[in-house]
Amino acid sequence: MTLKRFDCVDYEQDGPIVIISINNNRRRNSLNLMMRRGLNSAYAEFEDDDVRVAILTGVGNTFCSGQDTKDMVSLSDEEQRKNPAEMRRLSRTGAWEHKDRIPKPVIAAVNVWAIGYGWFVAMGCDLVVA
Repeated sequence: MTLKRFDCVDYEQDGPIVIISINNNRRRNSLNLMMRRGLNSAYAEFEDDDVRVAILTGVGNTFCSGQDTKDMVSLSDEEQRKNPAEMRRLSRTGAWEHKDRIPKPVIAAVNVWAIGYGWFVAMGCDLVVA
């Protein structure tokens, strides 16, 4: 098994299978800027690797509790203007950003809670198992 860590996201490869774990358990895996960057990095890695399927799941007792509004409010106007292309890309989750480009299936393994925007993260995958 190979484990890589991105921002709030773990990427674990076991042969032809990759497990992408949302890992911000102290905030119940709510989506913040770091996690969005981590998801995009994990999906880019998945796209390039010789793996066949990815399983997206959450660490702890929550798949994803939705948008981390505290994080988004704390971004300064300068941070938001710094790189508009990145902000547009990060405004969606990694699953949606890469869904049309990656011809490999992504399975959402929803463990317990998928609340608000977290449900849309799951729905961005090809198959949802709850």
